[in-house]
Amino acid sequence: MRSRTRGRFVRRAGVSAVVAASCLLAAGLAGANGRPRPGTAAQVAHLVAVSHEITQVSPSVAAQLSGPSDVPQRYYPAVANGCSTVTRCVFGDVRGKRTIVVFGDSHAMMWVPALDPIARRAGDRLVVLWAPACPASMVTGYAYVEEVVTTNAECASWKATQIHSIHALRPTLVLIGERTGAIVHAATHARFTTAQWEAGLKATVTQLKAGLPMTKVAVLEDLVFFDADVPVCLSAYPSAVQKCSVPNPNPKYPGQQAAESEVARATGATFVRTRQWFCTTHCSPIVGSIVTYYNEGHVSATYAEFLSGVLGTALAPLLH
Repeated sequence: MRSRTRGRFVRRAGVSAVVAASCLLAAGLAGANGRPRPGTAAQVAHLVAVSHEITQVSPSVAAQLSGPSDVPQRYYPAVANGCSTVTRCVFGDVRGKRTIVVFGDSHAMMWVPALDPIARRAGDRLVVLWAPACPASMVTGYAYVEEVVTTNAECASWKATQIHSIHALRPTLVLIGERTGAIVHAATHARFTTAQWEAGLKATVTQLKAGLPMTKVAVLEDLVFFDADVPVCLSAYPSAVQKCSVPNPNPKYPGQQAAESEVARATGATFVRTRQWFCTTHCSPIVGSIVTYYNEGHVSATYAEFLSGVLGTALAPLLH
């Protein structure tokens, strides 16, 4: 049942997406097509502010938990297992004159349900380049705490190839997304220091910007990592939802958001803050009537699409 953060996903058996969509409609969060309407800034802020008050799994949430796993490839099957060419995973307006690239690991790919409608509204082409277990930062010798297997030995080579491909595309905007929580040195199991992650990510941003003076680069703030698979936890505690919440930041699995922010400042890239769309002092597993994550560390496809409005507003200055 468990859907891992390294790019291997499973589907949960249960009610159809049609049932979940009807529940969203009933909750007032979906459009006529059953998919979530983009939340306004005021709506998202309010729902997050009161999310800690949610204690019970509602019928609409129960439908999400019993239905298929809410992963991006449920709606964008091309992104399954990685996108290693500039022609495999193309969304938005595929004939658009401007190109947006999202680059990194599954924490880049997870934003496709938000970025696709943004690109379509702007008439831009969206190119996705991602590889499982391959964060954008040029860190080496890393492992994931929840798995014995360490990293893909071809990750560094893959990143070099993709950066070359991005240069050839000459995009308007490159968005970097990567997992930073619950990653350790494979040899020592010690967490990477902020300075180590900064050095690795700075190398990536510097290489991306080299030779592309007209291309803007932005770093999407990584999400807070939960202690447990969110849908599994909610299924176990349907009457005590906040047992599944975590502090913001989560001291058990600290991320590298400070390093991401500093690298953006030092390189002239843009740091796109995202945690305010999920967390106050704590991160609730449910916001409004939507389960926010599909496992421990990835935004659910439904909630990502709900955030397309606020993410679009955050990216608008970079697309002018």
